[in-house]
Amino acid sequence: MCVSKTKGKRLLIFINFLGVKPEVQVIPEDGLLNIGGVVIGESCERSFQIKNISNFEIKLKIISKGHGLYNKNGSKVFSFIPSEASIEAHESIDVNIIFKPDRVSEKFFELITVYVPNQKAEK
Repeated sequence: MCVSKTKGKRLLIFINFLGVKPEVQVIPEDGLLNIGGVVIGESCERSFQIKNISNFEIKLKIISKGHGLYNKNGSKVFSFIPSEASIEAHESIDVNIIFKPDRVSEKFFELITVYVPNQKAEK
């Protein structure tokens, strides 16, 4: 509420604000993507979609929360492109995942989160 005085008169102004929260939807909705097997020295590419279901532009960042084995040379087995992005309201982007192992293992995995500042629920 704002109160304004003009030449001895009071004017009350009630202001009502609606707070908004950014939110995205990840497709596939279960968040699981099995890339399958890859020949050593080659790579495989898959993608998933991130949709901005907010009424305004959002910025996001893909953050690793856990992983399996790295390559022997210490490099990551999975790459995410883009790893940071802006998405307009009600638009979506495709995120490409590149899987490039340098050894045989069943212990390659990456657990990620799509970080959107001020988003209520983690995706």
